[in-house]
Amino acid sequence: MRSLASAGNAGRPPGGPAASLLRPSSSSSSSSSSSSSSSFSSSSSSSFSFSSSSDFGLFGHKAMTGDEAARRWEFLRAAFQHIFAKKAGALSYEEVYRYAYLLVINKRGRLLYDGARQCVEGHLQAVASEIAEKDDDDLFLAALLEKWRDHRVNMQMIKDVLLYLDKHYVEMHHLTPSFSMGMSLFCSTVLQHPNIQLRFRHLLLDRIRKEREGHQIDRMVMREATAMLSQLRLHAHRPVYTEEFEAPFLAATREFYTREAADFIAYNSSPEFLQKAESRIREEARRVEEYLDPETTAPLRALMEDVWLGQHFKTLVYNPNSGCTHLFQADKIADLARMHRLFSSVPGALEEVRQVMKESITKYGEAIVRDPEKTRDPVTFVQNFLALKAKFDQIVVRAFAESKEAFGALVAAFENVLNKDTRAARFLSLYLDDLFRKSMRGLSEAEAEQKLDEVLVLFRYLRDKDIFEALYKQ
Repeated sequence: MRSLASAGNAGRPPGGPAASLLRPSSSSSSSSSSSSSSSFSSSSSSSFSFSSSSDFGLFGHKAMTGDEAARRWEFLRAAFQHIFAKKAGALSYEEVYRYAYLLVINKRGRLLYDGARQCVEGHLQAVASEIAEKDDDDLFLAALLEKWRDHRVNMQMIKDVLLYLDKHYVEMHHLTPSFSMGMSLFCSTVLQHPNIQLRFRHLLLDRIRKEREGHQIDRMVMREATAMLSQLRLHAHRPVYTEEFEAPFLAATREFYTREAADFIAYNSSPEFLQKAESRIREEARRVEEYLDPETTAPLRALMEDVWLGQHFKTLVYNPNSGCTHLFQADKIADLARMHRLFSSVPGALEEVRQVMKESITKYGEAIVRDPEKTRDPVTFVQNFLALKAKFDQIVVRAFAESKEAFGALVAAFENVLNKDTRAARFLSLYLDDLFRKSMRGLSEAEAEQKLDEVLVLFRYLRDKDIFEALYKQ
């Protein structure tokens, strides 16, 4: 005769939930548990004075009376109490399953279902009181998680005892299956206990806050706690994690980082702020990977981008000492690349960066046009524009990942500044003439083509190409 414990644990992986009770156990575990289960079974049968189980529910035999049904339920209730007390080894699975089966085929499914529910709920009420009495926070959290592990094992055993009930009564009457019913009861009775619910949530949020401040926490405990919340359901499709934890977590996250970002931007440069923002965004992504539900990834990322970037990007772009104007002037490729990368998901942010780039190109171009030293010699004039073009080409390619929009802004800026003064067309024609007459002597074919390509790029920016052509033919 198999014991309930041996049936429930046969082939069970270490630390995992109980395996199906229908799985055969080893002969050694069966024989060792038979003696303990037989004493429980015989004493129970004697106490309840059961008739033979074959007397009920079979053709040609009498129906089960109400008293007999009540006594058989009492036997099952006692069996469940043994499971809760971790004494399932004293039970015979075949006998316990048979009593549950007989109640169902004798139309006592409601008695069995309601009785099992009340039994589990009563046990969990005692569990909740025991957990709530823990004054130490670490002991409180450890007790809650230990009881959660025990409850999953217990409900797996009860589920296997009630297999026939679930299949032939619960489905027919559209009730919650026994295992899911047990999970729901753990949520409503334990997690939503008035002395557990808010305390548990506060402990999780407080540990996350401490980790953000640089303290070490037990991530395995956090992972188990959030996994428990993800596995439990308050409603049909909404996990407890979403209802009870994620919203408060996101609110606390916004409050923490709103304050930190505001303090940091007041005393640090734009590049330093962006380094901090990137670091914090990565930290939160790792937090999800380590111990939060994957569903938190998207809302947490959006929140972090809003708090660190969406609310501050204009200040970062237009900072007079370290904003985009300074970064363009100093060729801070790495800082501009980080800004472009982070701003790519912030609505309107890259438009501001490109606007500053256009203004910078216009400013530098106008400085060339207005400088008497640079306009005295056509070759010097064009070479300065070619150098300016090369500078911002590098920024667009290396910092802005060859963005189509960035190239468009660059072209628009050069078209604007080159067409403000008709001397640009004249100087460009004279520069080209100088190339053919002097500068390309001694150059290889590849070098000569590169020089011509550079001039052609500036030529394409001219709106009045007829002026260039007329001047070049003179």
